[in-house]
Amino acid sequence: MKNIIKYVLLILVLCACQKETDSIQSEIQNTIWVENIKLGESNKRTYGPLIKLKTEYGSLECERRFTNCRCEDTHLATFCRWKVDFLEVPPLEFEEPPVVYDPCQEVPCGWNHTDPWDVYENIDPLEFGSIKDHLQLEIEQPTAEAFIVALNEELLVAQFYEENQMMGEPSSEPNVYYLNNEIIFEESLAEEIGLNGTIIEPGEYPILYNEENQTYNVIFKVH
Repeated sequence: MKNIIKYVLLILVLCACQKETDSIQSEIQNTIWVENIKLGESNKRTYGPLIKLKTEYGSLECERRFTNCRCEDTHLATFCRWKVDFLEVPPLEFEEPPVVYDPCQEVPCGWNHTDPWDVYENIDPLEFGSIKDHLQLEIEQPTAEAFIVALNEELLVAQFYEENQMMGEPSSEPNVYYLNNEIIFEESLAEEIGLNGTIIEPGEYPILYNEENQTYNVIFKVH
């Protein structure tokens, strides 16, 4: 009889653990689809793109998989989705050909590192200039908006200008950006950004904080 009771209790414990694990996995495995929303051919931009990322909070509701999605309950402090906008930057000098602004003037592109934590260990945060300050741009929602630049074909940096709820405690070392959802870029968008892959997996990503210009540079691995 005692053995039967122990067996029943074991089953109950296992079921409870499985339920808890499933809830964690379902939270982590939410997939966020980032579309390539571009201007029509008639409005095709002339100069190099500056790409702004906007984080939206709330709960993601879609009519069908990745179709007609919107963020509901926006008062919630939970990650809902990313949206990207291509900003047209006028040439810095009106010459022929025009001198086009290159974001890699502000952030250290072209590294051979493929692990975000290698960047954290080997690159001085002071090497990250402020794109916002250089171009004298206004950021309406500094906790939600960032500029994104491909450091190479496998690493993406998102430059924020204030802390947000996706980041850890400022005093923690290293400070990290907590991503609980899988991010998938539309293939044409990934190519436009300069990435070889399309997927950012859930995980903890390092933040390189430049105290001189108050930039929070989050380094993501793109698969």
